[in-house]
Amino acid sequence: LTDVAIQVNRVVHSLQEERSATLGYLQDPSSGAKARMKGQRQFTNQQLRTLRQLVADSPVAQMSSAVQAAVARSAAGHDELAGARKSVDAGRFFATETDVFYSKVIRTDLDLPGVIASSGTSALAQRLQAYEAVSTAIEYASHERDIVETALLRGTLTEADFAQAAALVSQQRAAIADFQRNADTATYAHLDNALSCAQNYE
Repeated sequence: LTDVAIQVNRVVHSLQEERSATLGYLQDPSSGAKARMKGQRQFTNQQLRTLRQLVADSPVAQMSSAVQAAVARSAAGHDELAGARKSVDAGRFFATETDVFYSKVIRTDLDLPGVIASSGTSALAQRLQAYEAVSTAIEYASHERDIVETALLRGTLTEADFAQAAALVSQQRAAIADFQRNADTATYAHLDNALSCAQNYE
């Protein structure tokens, strides 16, 4: 189950990079941006194949209906990827649609470790809940990055961009507080020290 949760996180990080590459391509449809997007799609596909195999080899099918439903929601989101990519390539998905789609799939994936945690021992549950919290914080930070990068490529930061980025910063703080509740003291202190350095950078 832990292997499944970790691989879900690898899929999430790959989808975050694919979202970023796709948004970059939509703002700057150069051959280099297109190559980056296509390469990231291939890497995401590799991570998805590994996840499907791990799920097939895991006891998920014998677990609660809540776990099975969460796995099914995650798989359904992944199945929509091919159609979304075609919409991007055909010019039917623009930045807003792309951002909403990838963020929806990522959020569904991020919920999975927490649902799995409810079926494990208390120690495993706490570990997976901490894992889910820090992964969620990373998603909010990645999403904020994508919004700002898109605005920079576009040449303007709209009021809507600013409001969304500000909300994501607030959500990052809430997710880190959730991580603090579930992680051991030493692990949280390590993260907190790293974030302090990041906040002071330039």
